[in-house]
Amino acid sequence: MASRYPPSHSLRRQSHRHVGQRSKELEQPQLPFARYHNDAQRLREAIATLDAQISALVLRRNQLEVHLERAVHSQSPVHRVPPEILAKIFELGVQQEEEDFSCLMVQTVMLVCRFWRDVALDTPTLWTKISVTPHETWKRVRLRLDRSKASPLHVSFSFDSRGNAVGDMMGNIIHAMDLIRPALWRVKTFQLNIPSKPQAHAILARCQEPAPMLEELSIEIEHSLQDDRGSSPILPLFKGHTPALRSCSFTSVQFRLGRRPRFEPPNPSTRWATSPGAPSPNTVLQILRNCPGLEELSLQNISAFDGGMFFPKDEVAQQVANKALSLPRLRKATFYYSGITLTTHIMNNALLPCLEILELHYLENIAPIMNRLYEQALTRLPLKKLKVVSCGFNELQFANVLRKLPSLTTLEFMACEDISSALLKALSTTQPLACPRLTTLVLDQCTNFSWDSLRTFVETRFFLSTKTLPSRNTNQTSSASTAAAAHAWSQAHSMPHSALPPPLRLQTIDVTQCTQIGKEMVQWLRMYTPNVVSQVSSSGSSSRSSWA
Repeated sequence: MASRYPPSHSLRRQSHRHVGQRSKELEQPQLPFARYHNDAQRLREAIATLDAQISALVLRRNQLEVHLERAVHSQSPVHRVPPEILAKIFELGVQQEEEDFSCLMVQTVMLVCRFWRDVALDTPTLWTKISVTPHETWKRVRLRLDRSKASPLHVSFSFDSRGNAVGDMMGNIIHAMDLIRPALWRVKTFQLNIPSKPQAHAILARCQEPAPMLEELSIEIEHSLQDDRGSSPILPLFKGHTPALRSCSFTSVQFRLGRRPRFEPPNPSTRWATSPGAPSPNTVLQILRNCPGLEELSLQNISAFDGGMFFPKDEVAQQVANKALSLPRLRKATFYYSGITLTTHIMNNALLPCLEILELHYLENIAPIMNRLYEQALTRLPLKKLKVVSCGFNELQFANVLRKLPSLTTLEFMACEDISSALLKALSTTQPLACPRLTTLVLDQCTNFSWDSLRTFVETRFFLSTKTLPSRNTNQTSSASTAAAAHAWSQAHSMPHSALPPPLRLQTIDVTQCTQIGKEMVQWLRMYTPNVVSQVSSSGSSSRSSWA
């Protein structure tokens, strides 16, 4: 039977084997760190050395990451844009912004990166807008003058009397104008908005150098009713040398031009506006004769003149005053409280073959102007918009004029008491139909026409434009206006005018503050007109609808 325990001699052999292995391990050389297990100082130094090496590697890695990011960004399209194209993009962005935000946009662009800042500083056109305000420092004005180099300038003075001392304001204005005066030769637009006449006089007195690049000139005085003697502007401005002038706007500026005006812009073609203290009517006509390229005329708030100033006693002067005023490029004319005598004299002497927009505001009786429009329409008058505000006229005469305006698309009346049912009925029954291209009708504050006349006017144009006619077997409750529209349609097809194209459908009708138009009537209008503007008196709220 075998024993469970190994023999004693085998145990002795195993113990001798373990002792031999242990002695061999002690005889092997120890590792480097094992030699310093008792030397703590040297271990700390080794650890510090390793930490320093790790920190250097981390720093090197961060530097490589930065270089890699720059390399990736340099391959982006926005960073490969040439400086010339980038400067052009900046110019377009600044031009689209308003004057108050253009300076802020330039500053924002310069904060993006050093490259963009250098491009902005090397682009003179970004620094051409110079706005002189109470909040603008003279250092910025001088800085913009220097950075703009020789580019055309856009100068504007904007001051108000609120919160500004008069003495400080005058000093600031004079100081700013002294800075800008040497650069008047490259000013392209000059806008002046000043509280009083002495301040405007201080600026205009320093505008005595030629301005060959000036295109727009605007002068506006806030307090126009105060009497400041001896402070009228010194003329001629810019020594009368403004060959590129295209737009003039004078508000509350007192002129002293004498018999022969010195202010004669050779090529104005956009706008001329004036107000109290304006030149005499003969002076206005002479200025307009020197503006054959005029495209927009605006006469506003001109005080009344004596009739003798229009008709000189001298025969030669009489012939000059009655000389035809040719404005072949004039497209818009606005007469706002300019006096019926002056307005009539201008219209009677003017030839307007391209007039598209005519606005008449607060001119009392405009019957002479309607006569002139009728005569002009017999030859050529492509009028598209006619606006009449608080003026008197003869309805029959006005209807005859509208029959001669086939290109009219917008007809606006505001606070006109002479708009009655007779005018609307006259425009609904005539054949061919007056103003066939009319799409917008405004009857704001017109309360003398009846609802039946307006309904007839709308129905007639709707049925003729759609070439549809209500059935003759209509109910007895049919409106008389519908029957009138049916009769007009039958007459239109029986007459030779049926070959003409049908009139356009009314798209917009405005009956704001028409007290005779109730809520149910407005709802009826919305069935025939896509856009209806109304104000219901009972609710006191305005409503506007748009139907497809």
